[in-house]
Parts: sequence; C-alpha cells; structure tokens
Amino acid sequence: MRKFVYQLFPFVLLSFCISSYAQVTSNGKFDARLVVQSIDCQNKTLYLDIEVKASSVDSSFVIGDQNYKFNYNAEAIANPIIDQELGFSLLATGQFYSGHNTTGSEASGDTGLTVLNVVWIPGLPGSLLSANWAPVSRLAFEIVDTSLTQCLRLEWRDKASNPTHFTNITEVETGNMTTETVNENVYASNTTCLDTLCGTNTSFPVEWVSLDVKKDRNDALLEWVVASEYNNDFFEVERSIDGSRFQSIGRIQGKGSSNQKSTYTFRDVQVDQYARPVIYYKLRQVDTDGSFSYSNTVELVLADPQAISLTVFPNPTDQFAFVDYYVNSKGKSRLELVDLNGKIVQLLPLADFKGRAFLDIRELPEGVYLIKIINEGSVQTTKLIVR
Repeated sequence: MRKFVYQLFPFVLLSFCISSYAQVTSNGKFDARLVVQSIDCQNKTLYLDIEVKASSVDSSFVIGDQNYKFNYNAEAIANPIIDQELGFSLLATGQFYSGHNTTGSEASGDTGLTVLNVVWIPGLPGSLLSANWAPVSRLAFEIVDTSLTQCLRLEWRDKASNPTHFTNITEVETGNMTTETVNENVYASNTTCLDTLCGTNTSFPVEWVSLDVKKDRNDALLEWVVASEYNNDFFEVERSIDGSRFQSIGRIQGKGSSNQKSTYTFRDVQVDQYARPVIYYKLRQVDTDGSFSYSNTVELVLADPQAISLTVFPNPTDQFAFVDYYVNSKGKSRLELVDLNGKIVQLLPLADFKGRAFLDIRELPEGVYLIKIINEGSVQTTKLIVR
C-alpha cells in the first residue's frame, strides 16, 4: 500500500446587529461572521454569507468538519437554503469536502435556527485556515414580511445551547467563546433592529421580462429584455463553468430611469475553450446607489444532446482522483472504475445529471484503469493511470 502524504448596496438599506465569536481549539482560535450580500426585494430574498478565519497568523490550523449555528427572527425571514457553496467544497479544485447541507435547521414560533454543515472527506488533506476571511457558503432566506420593524436577531448560538463547532483533522478541544461586534462599512450602523427589510412601497430597479442565451458560432450570445428601469446604473454579466462559482466577465450600461421596454445583448466569445458541456450565466443588476439584485440563471448547453462528458484530475495519480461529469439525460447513471481485465473495482451511483465524483485509489495496484459513465445504454469512457 502506498503511503498517503498530507498536503497541506450599499450591501443593504438597513442596519442590524451582526455578531461573531471566537472559540479556542487545540490548534488555535477561529472567528466567524455573517455578512449580508444583498437584499433582493423584487424576489423577496435575503442573501447572507458565512465567513471564517483564524484569529491570528499564530492560530492558523487545518479545518475538518464544520458546523455553524445561528438564530434568526422567523417572523421576518424563513426557509434558509444553500444558494452557493463558496469554499470548503468538492466543487472547488484542490479541496476535499463532500458538500454542504442544512440538516438540523428548524423554526418554532418567532425563532428560527439555521444549521450549516460542511463535511470533510476523512483521510484527505483539509484546508488551512489563515488569518484572512474565507467565504464558506451563501444562504438565501425568503423575506416573509418586508415591512417588519422588529430585529432580525442574527445571533450565533452560545456555548450553552449547542453552539457552532469545528472538528479538526487532529483531535480538537473546544474552549471558551467570546462574542464580538463585526463593524463593517457596509452597514449604516450596528444597531440591533431595522426599520424595514424592503418597505411597503418599494420601486424595483428593473422589471425583468426575459433572459436568454444561445450559441452563435463559437460564442455565447446573451439577450435580456426589461419592461422598465428605475435608477438602473448597469448590468454585470457573470459566468460559471460549474454552476456554483460565478465570475464577472463584463458589464452593460443601463438607461437610468425609463418606462420603455429595452433589449440588451452581450457576447461571450470563444466559449468552446472551456471544454464544458454546460456554461451558466446570470446578471447582477446594479442601482445608482450601489444596491443590486440578481436575475435568474440560464444555461448554454454545448454538448451533444445525447452526450455524456467527463473530466478526470489529477491523472496520473497515486492517491485519489476527481471525476467531473455531465449527463444530458434524466435517467439513472453510474460510474464504474474498471481494470484492464474487465473487473469493476469501484461502482458509484450518480444522483444528479452533473457533479464531481471522488475516487480513492490508494489501495489499487499500479496500472491503467478505465472510468466509465453509463446512462441507460450510453457510455463514455476515459483512462485513469494509477502509479
């Protein structure tokens, strides 16, 4: 068996109290904070990021499992879901976490509990937590009462009521926790309450009609239509090749305020270079005062409608491999790792039409293997070299 080596808008038009805490571990101290990314009044959605860091350079350590818990006012917001996995995710190359989930979240009366769990893949390297803030996950809450004049009460759970905790790759002993105020310029003040979430007479920056994308030769051509605009500064176009992490690729100037229907276009050139079966796009509409909201996400399918695509990395490898796959079908799919004698040495059912599968090959003999993605008679195969 080979030896495994460890390698290591304004944001919001409101103000409220954001709390963080520090917790002592055997390898140092970490801080966590909640950061409001945006309030989309048109779609009645609050976007909230969880971020984490080591309290100092001297307290840097490697993260294993993560468990974040905080309370909120269930009369103001409800139904938290994971909008994007921002870090510590299998979706990020070079990270070894199997995914995020909100198991344990609940609401009772006017109090809700949000639980975010990040699961580390045992036996693989974890990520080193430094003294710089690192994004973990973006949560989306439904705004259930836009004119509520009570507190949001976004508060970390204290130690006595089953608080947030980490499980390090080595043994971790939790210690005392402290609560601090995160004072960021994005907040008008750090008061404990808010006047409204969106208000009762909100004027939306744009009234969306449609957003479409199509292939035009080797380019992606986006076209969107708005029925009206109010203080609309610009549209920022964002692209993702994995459906999770988006990056800005350009902007189109808005028309300020207008009651006329307007059509906008944007060309993303040479999209075939990304060698992905699907590319994702969305728009960030930015108001003249800096506040913003997002459009829906649209997909550009580049692969053959019946195709299966897969990409393997690292390859060759002697420890593990990741398989990015896309299956343009709703049928059941599976991944087979097969030796040259035709023996199946690993079999993984695939729960979704796209994703990233993990293969632990540390116990396999050196040689050439075949990775197969099979979907109702269709098969796509590539080689994996184990050394």
